[in-house]
Amino acid sequence: MDAVLEKLNENLQVLYRRAVDADSALDQLSSQGKAKHKAIFPADAGFTVTSERFAPYIAELSNDISDMQAMGAEADKTAALSAVVKKMESLFVTLAQFKGVLAES
Repeated sequence: MDAVLEKLNENLQVLYRRAVDADSALDQLSSQGKAKHKAIFPADAGFTVTSERFAPYIAELSNDISDMQAMGAEADKTAALSAVVKKMESLFVTLAQFKGVLAES
């Protein structure tokens, strides 16, 4: 499980860097009156936070990974893993789609 947690943290760092870039682009779009969305993810996406920017979602994922690392039993960690991976996958996919849309414009 230690190797899995290490990989999760590595991916979290990648997501963080991409989220900073995406949030910067969203700030620019917002200043141009183009970013009029209310939330990045719908309410049923598995996140408890709702935001117009990616950073709060990254923070929630980071907290989830930290909580997972603090768990004592491997069974608890394994149970938490699926939710963490789902959130991480959602972030990777959405950030990639957003980057693609930006590249087209």
